[in-house]
Amino acid sequence: MGFFIKDLHEQIKEIYMQKKETEKLTLYRGQRMSIIDFEKLKNYQGGRFSFNCFLSTSRDRDISFLFADSARQKSNTVGILFTIEIDPSISTIPYASLKDISYYSKKQNAEEEILFSMHTIYRIGHIKQIDNNFWEVNLVLTNDNDVQLKLLTAHAREELGGADEKHALVPLLFKIGELKKAEEIAFALIQSTSELNLNDTMYYSFLSRTGEIRYNHSAALLYYEKALNIQENHPISNHSHLAATYMNTALAYVSMGDYAKALSFYEKAKTMQEEILPPIHPDLATCYNNISKTYSSKGQYKVALSFSEKVRHIREKNLPSNHYSLSSCYDQIALIYEKMGEYSTALLFYEKALNITQKLVPKNYHDIGTQYNNIGMTYYEMKDYSMALSYYKKALQNHKQSHFEVSSSVATVNNNMGLAYNLMEDLSKALLYHNTALDIIEKILPSSHPNNIIKKAFEIYEKSLPSTRPELAKTYANIGGTYNDMKDYST
Repeated sequence: MGFFIKDLHEQIKEIYMQKKETEKLTLYRGQRMSIIDFEKLKNYQGGRFSFNCFLSTSRDRDISFLFADSARQKSNTVGILFTIEIDPSISTIPYASLKDISYYSKKQNAEEEILFSMHTIYRIGHIKQIDNNFWEVNLVLTNDNDVQLKLLTAHAREELGGADEKHALVPLLFKIGELKKAEEIAFALIQSTSELNLNDTMYYSFLSRTGEIRYNHSAALLYYEKALNIQENHPISNHSHLAATYMNTALAYVSMGDYAKALSFYEKAKTMQEEILPPIHPDLATCYNNISKTYSSKGQYKVALSFSEKVRHIREKNLPSNHYSLSSCYDQIALIYEKMGEYSTALLFYEKALNITQKLVPKNYHDIGTQYNNIGMTYYEMKDYSMALSYYKKALQNHKQSHFEVSSSVATVNNNMGLAYNLMEDLSKALLYHNTALDIIEKILPSSHPNNIIKKAFEIYEKSLPSTRPELAKTYANIGGTYNDMKDYST
């Protein structure tokens, strides 16, 4: 398949050079897009966009319009008429006219098809509605001196660790989710190299990360140790890479619940980064944030808060006021204040996080539902059950709009609503929401469980095995407690 793709790309380039256009062109493409994907596209207006396929377009607007119009008939989709503008005087991105080449071009009244190679990049221009579930999206072919594209390319190289061509393939495959291929190539490269150098330690790092994704933390730690053995003993070791390996090793220990070990590696990373980085560098914020979460997991909330405040200081200095990373920072601080029992301050930070998220994402984005639930839980702790319920209802509405109706998040919100109604002594509603939570959990977390509700709770808590989930235990216990309050002891 790779040879075919490369050959087709080369043919497009060859045709482009032979029949190079000199006049501006407007091309069209009609297609279906899911509502969720289209909402994401709208949020990136003005940004850069690429199709992950060879893109067939037409000079004939009417034909493309019909394709787009018919595409919107399917539920949960919209029809998109892409209009693609090309200025040959400022762009040399290759494309090929298939007139007199394509089999279909020989037919009477055939459209003139223009084919673009895979991953051609466009700038998203105007987006306007034509009709219900029918939109026109303007794309402009990028030019050779596109400043934003050059910045994005430089950022992508940085994310791949500045790797040279030899070492870039593994991180690239990892980045696009091809974990099995990344793992196979990393293994092969390690075995084919007689003496590993500093650049080769990245293979161990990526093997560790694939291990973590598969929850094999012991294997992940083994590879991190191999990477550290090379990096720590190399006379010209890259300190930023060594610090990153310390951080990743700490994360593996966090996943295993060994917080003391995790903090020892975080401390090594922090010490190294504070020596080589300016005091408001984003990497320091990441390190401080991880340390804060670890201390929070240990119940040491004041120490956790001190590190989260450092994160806040760096991010507020470096980022615009509506950046998503600030939202997550405020969420973390709010959670710590909530754990400390300082609910008013927690609400202040939860609201700041919510305000940012609402500006950045569509109203039906599921993160908003999670934030509504967090605010509801804080009001619950303040014993303001009416306010808690109002936010829980907003959370449920959001999850419904974002198609997360059967998820652990929705089960949690229903369970929380049951608890609130129970304390408001509306026991029938409490039971309704607890049972709804149980129905969802049993659908998404299949597990063997006995018949008696209270017995189920105790057995699940006692076993605490991977196949038995605490979410079930909590909900069973809540249902049992509600029946107890209703004086229905037989159930």
